[in-house]
Amino acid sequence: STDLCLHADGTASYTPPTDGEGESSTSFTYDPADPVPSLGGNNLEIACGPLDQSPLENRADVLVFTSHELEDPVSITGALTATIYVSSDAIDTDFMVKVTDVYPDGQSRLIQDGAVRMRWRENAYTEEAEPVYMEQGEVYKMEVSLWNSSYIFATGHAIRVAVTSSNAPRFSINPNNGRLLDDPELYTSNVTATNTLHHSAKYPSKLSIPVVTMDQLPEFDVIKEATELLGMSVDELGNSAMAKFVENHFSEL
Repeated sequence: STDLCLHADGTASYTPPTDGEGESSTSFTYDPADPVPSLGGNNLEIACGPLDQSPLENRADVLVFTSHELEDPVSITGALTATIYVSSDAIDTDFMVKVTDVYPDGQSRLIQDGAVRMRWRENAYTEEAEPVYMEQGEVYKMEVSLWNSSYIFATGHAIRVAVTSSNAPRFSINPNNGRLLDDPELYTSNVTATNTLHHSAKYPSKLSIPVVTMDQLPEFDVIKEATELLGMSVDELGNSAMAKFVENHFSEL
């Protein structure tokens, strides 16, 4: 994989951060009463898909890091993983990471996202999972899975990484109080947290992307596969209810 490193000036590049390039961390306030609303994603019951994230990216609680304008296409296939170094003044909080494709007109289309709840960072998948709370002043290294994708970032576009602490209702709101889901007092005492993303030579937060060459991508004739699968001619396929649904859906994006 190829590492896209996050820098203090809001850029994302293949060059790791150095000791003398400015602030080594960026903090934001996460208020559970004012979460970042979900726009698209791998959802079932709310709006899904690669929706434009730009309406959210000027929020004070959303940190964005953007690559330079691409001079050549960047193709990826495989797992995407964010390695982030984080801290908080709360005993528990969430961190969300999104990867978007920034178009020349400013749209920031969602490619993949992932989340981590800090109290389950050590033993979430054990039979007798117990929460492990955060300590103020401690910096934690977290691996956030953004699952898999196969995508091509076009020439003239840019790759963006956004980090925040909420994405509701796609992910449940963390009230930052450390209470568990079966606690009736869970949402009665929100804690507003100051959360920090570290991005320095010591704490090099980054996105690892599975870059491949164009000739490594398998050829796939979408039209041919669709006509054979559905038993339709190209003209019939173009006039089908499915085609109209897809056209209408994507015109709304």
